[in-house]
Amino acid sequence: TARQIGKAAKREILEAADGAAPSKKATIMLGLTLILKAADRLLWSKWLLPRQGLDFEMMFNGIAYGQWLIWAELVPFTLLPLILLGAPRLRARPGVFPFAALLACAGLILNRYTTNMLTLAGPTFPFESWELYWPNFIEVAPVLMAVGIFILTLLFLYKQGILVQPSDK
Repeated sequence: TARQIGKAAKREILEAADGAAPSKKATIMLGLTLILKAADRLLWSKWLLPRQGLDFEMMFNGIAYGQWLIWAELVPFTLLPLILLGAPRLRARPGVFPFAALLACAGLILNRYTTNMLTLAGPTFPFESWELYWPNFIEVAPVLMAVGIFILTLLFLYKQGILVQPSDK
């Protein structure tokens, strides 16, 4: 918990009794994100693409680059965390805040995919086809290192007794 981490760091970490302060900030940020993403996708699909002679169905087709990416980014990975963190009864349940945070992080990753990979994979000339992108080991290695360091940090904190819940005995 925040108190245990603060005790280990020899600093006091302030937190609301029910975790409401971080949840309210996250709700505001997710709400702004949802509004801006929806406006961006709407303007892009209804104004920018038609001006270039393209349409939304042409840009998002198939399984790897389908329209489901846009809806998945907006609904389960932005709207669902917004609802989970915005409702006091839901956010009071244990594990809801980390679950909503994981969904929001997955939405950010999916946003980067739809923004970058679709731009790189799209055909430039009429005779080209859609290409699938697979990262090589050099691109995956830093992520694996970060995950390993995170796991080692958690193990260290557990061994030091910082992550262990105090018993009520």
